[in-house]
Formats: sequence, structure tokens, C-alpha cells
Amino acid sequence: MNLSNSRSLRHAALLASGALLTIAMPAFAQNAVPPVQDGAETTEAADGEIVVTAQKRSERLQDVPASVAVVAADGLTAQGVTKFEDYASRVPGMSLTSGRPGLTQVALRGITTGPAQSAAATGFYVGEAPIGSVNAYSGGSNTTLDLDPSDLTQIEVLKGPQGTLYGANAMGGLVKYVTAEPNYSEITGRVSAAVNSVNHGDTGYGFRGAVNVPIVTDTLAVRVSAYKRRDAGYIDIVGGLAQGKDVNYVDVTGGRVMLGAKLGSAVEIQLQAIAQDTKTGGSNGIDVDATTLRPIYGDLNAVRQVREPGKVQFRLYNGVIKADLGGVDLVSSTTYQIAKAYTHGDNTIGFGPTIGLFSFGSGPVAVQANQETRIARFSQELRATSAGLLGGALDVQLGAYYTHEDGANRIPYFGTFSLATGAELTPATPFVAAQIVSTYKEYSGFANATVHFGDRFDVLLGGRYSHADQTYDHAYSGTLI
Repeated sequence: MNLSNSRSLRHAALLASGALLTIAMPAFAQNAVPPVQDGAETTEAADGEIVVTAQKRSERLQDVPASVAVVAADGLTAQGVTKFEDYASRVPGMSLTSGRPGLTQVALRGITTGPAQSAAATGFYVGEAPIGSVNAYSGGSNTTLDLDPSDLTQIEVLKGPQGTLYGANAMGGLVKYVTAEPNYSEITGRVSAAVNSVNHGDTGYGFRGAVNVPIVTDTLAVRVSAYKRRDAGYIDIVGGLAQGKDVNYVDVTGGRVMLGAKLGSAVEIQLQAIAQDTKTGGSNGIDVDATTLRPIYGDLNAVRQVREPGKVQFRLYNGVIKADLGGVDLVSSTTYQIAKAYTHGDNTIGFGPTIGLFSFGSGPVAVQANQETRIARFSQELRATSAGLLGGALDVQLGAYYTHEDGANRIPYFGTFSLATGAELTPATPFVAAQIVSTYKEYSGFANATVHFGDRFDVLLGGRYSHADQTYDHAYSGTLI
């Protein structure tokens, strides 16, 4: 069965929603980091000289007319803070839900796009590069880059709706990774190693290194960094065919290359590439009683008939041109990203009896549900900023933005296995196969102005126009359909 649809959206504030292809996974408790109350460890409003760029211009933190939290990257890795859930504990008002490493739903001030939250409500940037998915049919709220902090300078969190500057997918706020830039005058480098352990779990490790080399002093420089780490697992599979200890370990491998070039004193070009692969041996989930929500087999124990590995691959390519045109600062940012996720879940309880009866004429079988998502996204932004107009009374920013995203969300097959021997079983007709292939295109223009009435009173004005086209195609097959 095939279904197709398309739609066009045109209005000042674009809100995206849609159906998401999902697998019926077993019920289990997920890792949830609750919102942290004000007063948590953060550099928010702690130092008036902190410079942030969350509003697409360099400003002192105390001058930003919005709630901004800044987490300094210095010392994060030394403290063992390497995952997004660790960052979240330092930011008041941020909450997240993560059933698997590398696939995280983030909410700021509790703002989401609904219970399923298929479309993202929190925007993500790496420097000038927008990342993640804006397409609900590609699982946009799950494609959050859990970037290792080893080559960051700070993490900025802008809380509250940011639709004017960042569009509909930032109606809850924005998270911005600020990366270290090349140094044009000094050779620098660092290497670090660490060991981590978890109570009632395994032992992990981490290796990180970075080097900065000026190729032509004050003109051309390159910065290269790489890392590899294992986060220790702590979930034990104590029953079923897939028994194992500390199965939810996480392996993260990645690196970044950034080339900077200055063309005189007015123009700078930065080219950046980031790659990160995240692999896990199993889910963080445990089995809980549906009525009491208490663990059935113990606080860190579960029963599984099949393995539940996962893998997330992320590639980012970004080019930025900055030009000082004499009173006007021009910025062009061109970005291309590819993100792929592969997840596997134990669906024996949900489908084992049905598949066993109708596909094999037998009792229940072990069932492994498999899902693949892939996005390829191109983005281009051009903006001009001018400050101090009319004798210092007016600051103006104008911008244009375009993005094109192709997405695929697939359930390629259900794996089936004998509960007696663990041997793989092949049905005559596949039980289910499904996919949603989608395309999302958007172009928009935005403008904002700040009018200064003396030193203590400012008026901010802004607006954004967006036009989006989205098409999608559904295809389903198998004995379940």
C-alpha cells in the first residue's frame, strides 16, 4: 500500500507537525533528566564579561534581553561531563528524555510539540551551522547531536521562543555549541586520557587530543581534534535469550577539522568538518510493573529475548564567510549534514505470539524490531548586521535563510528467532515492512532592530516570514498490513 501527500505552508510563524513512523517498543523506563531549578551550577549571569552569540551577534551576556545560560566547556571532560544529559543538569529549565544514547528529546521550559514530539521544538546549532532535523516525518525531535565537549569553548542555551531569528523549530529555545577556532599566531596542542566507572557497572575510558597549527602566521591556520571514549554500561540482562552484563555501554568516536583564512583585515573564511559515530550495546531501559511502575527484576536489571544495539552516525560540513564592509558586518553560512540512526528493540511481548501463530503456525517467537532513519540537509543563511546607526540609537539585522531536507524513516523488517534455540527463523512472507520518505523545503527572511532610548531603555522589534513545502510518501507491506 502506498500513500502520498504534500503541503505548502506560508505564514509569519511556521509550526510543523506530522505523523512519525514508529516501532511498537516494549514498555520500559527511560532515562529522564528533570528540569533543574534556578541556582544550579551554571555561569548564567555570573560574569558580565561573558560573550555570547546566541542572538547571531557577539554581545556581553548582561546585554542580552533574554534568558541565556552559558556552560563553560573548560573542565567539563575533566569532571567526566561528556554527555548531553550531563550538560542538562547545569541548565535551569532544560529537561530531556533519552531512551538511547545519541537519540535525545530536549525541551526548554517544558515547551514541546506534543506528547509524541515528532517535530523538534528546540533548535540546535554548531557555531553558525544549524543541525538536526526540521521534518516531523524523519523523527526531527530525536536527531539531536550529543557532541563530545572536548573541542568546545562553551555551550549557550537561549530559553524561550526564538522564532524570529531561528524559525519554528526553536519555539522552545536554542542550544548552541560554540567550537574552538583556529589560532593564527601560536602552535598549541593537548592530549588527555581518562577512566570512568559506574556503581554496579563496568569501567570506561576516554582519549582526546587537539592540535592548532598556523600555516601562514596571521593569515592561515588549521585546528584538528579527535576523541574516542567508552561510557561504562550498568544494565544487566538477567533473563531471556540475550543475557549479558553491562549491555548499555556506549562507544563514541569522532573528530573535527577547522581551517581558517584571513583575506586582509576585513574578510575571514572558516571551513569546518565534524564526524561522530555513537554505538551502544543495548538500551538503558529496564522492565517495570505497569501498575506500580516499580522495577520487576531489580533496579538495573531487565529480561530480553534479543539484543538491542544501536548506532548513530553524524557528518557536518560548514563554510562561513565573515566580511566587514565598513559599518555593515556580513555573514554567509553554508551547511550540509548527514545523520543516520539504526535502532533495534525487543518486541517479543508485543508481536511474538501473533507472528508465531500466523507466520510459523507455532507458539510465540522472539521478535527484534528494526528501524532506520536518515536525513540529508542543506542550509544556507546570509545576514547583514549594522550597529550604531542614527548616532548610536539604532542597531539593525537583516537575514535570508533556505533549507532543504530529504528524510527516510524505515522499518525494513522484523527479525524472528526461536525461543527454544535462538536460531533465526525466516517467514515465507515478511511480517511487516514500512517506510516514509519525505522532503522538506523552506525559505524565509527575517529582520530585527534595537532602538536605544538612553543607556537604560531599549525597544526590540522583529519579524520573520517563512514559506515551507513538505511532501511525503508512505509505503507498507507484509502480513500485518
